[in-house]
Amino acid sequence: MTDPVHLPPHTSQVKSLAEMIRAILTAPETGNWQRLDEILVGTGEKERSAVLRTLGGFTAVYEREGPTPRMFYLRAALAGRKKVGEIFVWPSANDPCTSWIARHPGTNYPVYSGEQLCTDASVREAAAEAFAVGILHRGGAWVQRVMDDMLGVRNLWALHIMRLLMRDVPAERYHPNYLPTIRDYLRRPYYGEPKKREPRPERIARILTSDERLYQREFWEFFSVEGMGDTRRFAEIGSDVRGMNARKRAEACSRVEHDFTAAFDILCRQVSGFRDRLLDAALAGMLSDFSARNITWYVNIHRHLHPDSRELSRREGSYAALLAAPSAVTVSVGQNAYKSLIQSGSLETMSGLLTASEAVLSRVDKKSVTTQLSLLHALNSYAKKHGYAEVPEKVSTLVAGHLPTFPVDLAEKAQKLITLEGTQGAGITGAIKTDADSLEVPAPRATPILHYYAQKVSVPCVTELNELIAEHLIDAGNGADLPRIIDGVITHGIGAVDAQNFDRIRQLARQEYVGSYRERNDRTDEGAEAHLWDNIPYSSLMALAFAKIAGLPKPAGAAWDRLIAHMTVGGDTGLFLPNRALSTVLIHELNRFVECIIAGEEGAPLMVAVPPQQRSWERRRYRIPSLGYGRDENREAAWWFAPVPQAYRKDPAVSALLAGTADRIDGNFGIHDAMVFNGRQRVREWAGWMLQHNNDTYAAHAHMELAHGMQPVLFLRSLEHTGRVLQEPVYSALAHACGAAQAEGRAAAAEALAGLCASNLFDPQFLAKELILLFDEKAIIASRIAKTLDDTAQLSALAGYRVLQTLAAVVTGETTIPRGHQLTVLLAQLCVQYGVSVPIPDRLIPAPKARGTAAAALRTILTLEPHPTELLAEAAQQAEAANKL
Repeated sequence: MTDPVHLPPHTSQVKSLAEMIRAILTAPETGNWQRLDEILVGTGEKERSAVLRTLGGFTAVYEREGPTPRMFYLRAALAGRKKVGEIFVWPSANDPCTSWIARHPGTNYPVYSGEQLCTDASVREAAAEAFAVGILHRGGAWVQRVMDDMLGVRNLWALHIMRLLMRDVPAERYHPNYLPTIRDYLRRPYYGEPKKREPRPERIARILTSDERLYQREFWEFFSVEGMGDTRRFAEIGSDVRGMNARKRAEACSRVEHDFTAAFDILCRQVSGFRDRLLDAALAGMLSDFSARNITWYVNIHRHLHPDSRELSRREGSYAALLAAPSAVTVSVGQNAYKSLIQSGSLETMSGLLTASEAVLSRVDKKSVTTQLSLLHALNSYAKKHGYAEVPEKVSTLVAGHLPTFPVDLAEKAQKLITLEGTQGAGITGAIKTDADSLEVPAPRATPILHYYAQKVSVPCVTELNELIAEHLIDAGNGADLPRIIDGVITHGIGAVDAQNFDRIRQLARQEYVGSYRERNDRTDEGAEAHLWDNIPYSSLMALAFAKIAGLPKPAGAAWDRLIAHMTVGGDTGLFLPNRALSTVLIHELNRFVECIIAGEEGAPLMVAVPPQQRSWERRRYRIPSLGYGRDENREAAWWFAPVPQAYRKDPAVSALLAGTADRIDGNFGIHDAMVFNGRQRVREWAGWMLQHNNDTYAAHAHMELAHGMQPVLFLRSLEHTGRVLQEPVYSALAHACGAAQAEGRAAAAEALAGLCASNLFDPQFLAKELILLFDEKAIIASRIAKTLDDTAQLSALAGYRVLQTLAAVVTGETTIPRGHQLTVLLAQLCVQYGVSVPIPDRLIPAPKARGTAAAALRTILTLEPHPTELLAEAAQQAEAANKL
């Protein structure tokens, strides 16, 4: 569908309109603007512009007649925005009306000066009506423009036009500056009003009682239009607040609010029913869907009115609705209202408060929940005093349903509201009515999930092969696809690579070959060219290998040989694999691929993931500088060591992949690549694929990054779908990651823990042991561990139960954890949710008068009666299902 074509206005129609306007303007009735409106109504903007051009422009038309009502109409109906806006300037000798009168003295028809427009009500009404009709008939866009132009013009002429333009507009479509301008006018004198000293509250009360339309419409819409309740915006209309700093602006807003509050007191005394209507309007504003800051004024008005018990009782339904509002401030108003009703003995029905309490107890803000629990306690006392025997039982059932979601200190307070009958009738979070010993969560599995280890590498078709190659040649894609690319080339031949990829290969290979000569000529040390090759990007590495296989002519085809020649020259840059970075291991494997293709000796698959290894690991502490790094000279870190199996010592690549960090004089894979190797993401992904069946070895390599504050997110994500029974290095790496400084690392750790729980491979005792070791070494912070474990517990029922077991071992262990109260609080919360009791050693039992969150948490655990809950049953079901995988 094409856009409509806008044709130029028809010449004859434009001329006809212009002639009719000329005829009307020659008539002596300068106040008769209605005839002009009749002929222009329905005319588009292009026609209006053409008519004005035919008339010679607005300046020429205006100069002939001056500021008459019909000229006010023509200005609004035909002129451009600049000419329309001229009419709102402050009255002076230079305003368009006064200056015309000065140039044309002695006219025999009425003309209006700028001063008259502001001070003479009859003149203002006649001119404003003509002007407003002209603007309104030009459409909504023009109304918005004129309203924008009148912002800050504080005279009665502009205000009157503004009110006429908004007269028939519904409140939700008001211009955003309209009601703030009305509020400003109520409080401060506008130009054209009689000069008299009058306190601002009295002025507000006088206008509201004298201007019926403003009182009945605009004023009460202060409570229904969003933004009018934001006290921080009370002083934004008017030039006297421009340039104010934050403190002075806040003081100005406070003065505005005070003036209105004082005016309300006057109106409450003078106007019958005003107090009730104001109280209802404030409640309606608080019950609206406005944001918290946009109801501030309504809350303050309600507090100032301080309704008595009779007024509260009549509006009890509104206060019940306030308890379900999203804003905590609004909830507090409802809570205070019910508190007053209970204290005065005026609460007639309990059902409203009990029903509304459901929403409050589900809130996340602790203050609202605490206040509601106190309110329910007062309600119980009130019910017992007035003979409502069923209320305490209902309160007990209500609170018991939310008890597992409360933090420890709130749970202790909530327990006082729960009666034995209530818990038996409803159950705590759907408690299962069986003995505590009848429900057990299966232990973590001790055997791997074998079907996870089936080879899943498929040879790509030619189209997919070229797509994968294209991604890798721009350092994109996934490094785990490299074995599939190699198998695809072996299967389909190098001729399957399309012309576009070959152009990219030729370009990258030639670029690296030429660059190596330039580097060697610029530097004189012996390692200059080797240093350059050591920094080769991943995409260029791929291009060099394919160029060699394809037999491209020199220089592109010779670049791979040049790389291998300089990588095999002894010293620190040699291909001595056990002591080289991961990039070197990849170069070795690619060189094997190149040689096999050229010799025609190998078939797919060429790269095979290292088979699962059962290794004996030993934890050793090393000073970081001993591994070849000059930073963190006084730091020590724990690495994991395991000898390489004898069967793989003749395979240099597999031997290097399986070597522990303690075997490497210059560190392990990740940290060296991070410093000198571009495209390292793809290399790490390839290494993760190669070690996908050996998570413990992968974890041992990840420790170097963890010690330097880096987060091996790729490693953590590899744990989510593993099938191996994990060993100590994995749990050590997970403990490091749980205490990471970066939120991304902690989130990946939480997801990895939950993924292990999904297959029931997570052993909480192993993680607890590593956490205790790291706490002893002051390598992790308790608050970060608590946050990560809390996030983990939210991901599944089984994950929450395993976190509970981990925390039980950590908190009740012999280690004193600095600032470990958050771990204790989380343990108590999980104990309540799962209905599990944890033995607390004597040294941790709090004294009777001990205070604090840790003491409250420990008391909750000590007093908790074991009762299997639905969450515990769900955890058991998830563990049983995982054991069947």
